[in-house]
Amino acid sequence: MSVSLADAATTAVRTSPLVTINDIEPAGTPLQRAAQRRIHRARRDLKNIEGATSFGRSVAAFLPELEPQCFAGIVRNYRRVLLIGDREAVGTVAGTARPMGAEITDPMPVIGAGAATFRAAATDAKERAERTTGRRFELLRPDASAERIRAIQELQVAVGLTPLPGVFLRGRHGEVSTITLVGDDGRLLASATTVGLANVGRRFSASAIIVGVAVAAEARGLGLGSGITGAALVEAHQGLGAEDVIAVVAPKNTIAFKTNARFGLLPRAEEQALYVELGDGA
Repeated sequence: MSVSLADAATTAVRTSPLVTINDIEPAGTPLQRAAQRRIHRARRDLKNIEGATSFGRSVAAFLPELEPQCFAGIVRNYRRVLLIGDREAVGTVAGTARPMGAEITDPMPVIGAGAATFRAAATDAKERAERTTGRRFELLRPDASAERIRAIQELQVAVGLTPLPGVFLRGRHGEVSTITLVGDDGRLLASATTVGLANVGRRFSASAIIVGVAVAAEARGLGLGSGITGAALVEAHQGLGAEDVIAVVAPKNTIAFKTNARFGLLPRAEEQALYVELGDGA
């Protein structure tokens, strides 16, 4: 009897010592919920494999930390893998998945900056947004209500992102911090999540990645794009101890490029990222 990917992922998460099925608080389409469960299955299964982890909507593989021969197996198991690393190596390793029938997207820029570059500008943007709104950015607590988790997920869907699972947002899967800004009426205005990469390998031992940046439509024009990015950068440095922060940005997302450039997060010529998908991608 065949077992669907979603059922297999659900079984893996249910038996994981790190998380129960009720902790996931999945949201979005059935395809997105299956992707969220894969994130958790990966965080359990890959914890002892250097060079691979999961965040956002994907399992991620980092070169050169990941042994190239492991990559095709990860794609086969998790269906959608974000490959990050040196340009030439990324192309070579991605090619190992082509015989499996995997689709490979166009390359995407990896942007990044060190704390010495972004620290002052990030603090300023955070504080300026707080003055403008009269509200303070807050770190999401592990015991946040289900309503708050769903509000973050719905905001991510509204801006075109695949929503992050509740247990991930709560920081119960390692070094993960979610920053939020809530309006006077209790509505969520902005959120962003930073993920520490210490488990990936030596090259990224003091790095973090920003994912899930979202600003509510009614809050645009208040500087919250810069504000929530700045708050996330401050948390990455002060909370997660990151001395370097990266992000992967779709080439057409000019707003994200401009916002991140204000903090010195610029494309790294020697690095790129791309998705390798073996169907069932969300």
